[in-house]
Amino acid sequence: MNRIARSEAKLTAAGILRALALTFILQMSSLGNDALAFSSGPPDGYTNAPVSGGGTEPNCTLCHSDFTLNSGLGVLTIVAPVTYEPGVNYDITVRLSHPDRTRWGFELTAIDADLIGAGDLIAGSDGLSQVSSTLMRDYAKQNTLGSAAGQMEEQAWTFSWTAPPTDFGAVTLYASGVAADNSSSSDGDEVYTSFATIAVPEPSILMSQLTAGLTVAGIVVVRRRRHSR
Repeated sequence: MNRIARSEAKLTAAGILRALALTFILQMSSLGNDALAFSSGPPDGYTNAPVSGGGTEPNCTLCHSDFTLNSGLGVLTIVAPVTYEPGVNYDITVRLSHPDRTRWGFELTAIDADLIGAGDLIAGSDGLSQVSSTLMRDYAKQNTLGSAAGQMEEQAWTFSWTAPPTDFGAVTLYASGVAADNSSSSDGDEVYTSFATIAVPEPSILMSQLTAGLTVAGIVVVRRRRHSR
């Protein structure tokens, strides 16, 4: 998709995302507190990522609102590569810790400078995460097993990200996480957000990742190393 088409798609997607968020808020306002506990995975669009026209997606404080965002003793981190090469798979780890919490959740998306989903997210092979898609953005999140009911202090989720097939510039990962008290309601839970940016390597860096070549008739033949997953 070219940049013009992506910009047009971005505007359309942003409007629909806002409409979906408003619909969800209205639905949740008519339900009891127990309906707000998404141990099996949150709805798409709750990562705090920016959207076209200004502002951001909601984060998990929309439902878990007892505490101010990023307050308390919790820490949410995203472990990701510093740079990416087009089309290569990378492991991404989201880690959420809190000394007094016993259930866990998260949601993450990867977007480019045009605020459109970049690359493909793939659920981890350990069965703790899942991936869904809405309007040109993938969302990785925990499933019921990945919420780790009763687990103290920390939970981590590892899944894969396949970089875009061409250079779309820097890609930023945005995540929101819930450190919960395992009460089957949204009361007493704390919410944290984080982001990490993955850059495209400079040409000099890419050249350093090429293997030594063979010279044939004055032409240097090189083989490119690929990252292992």
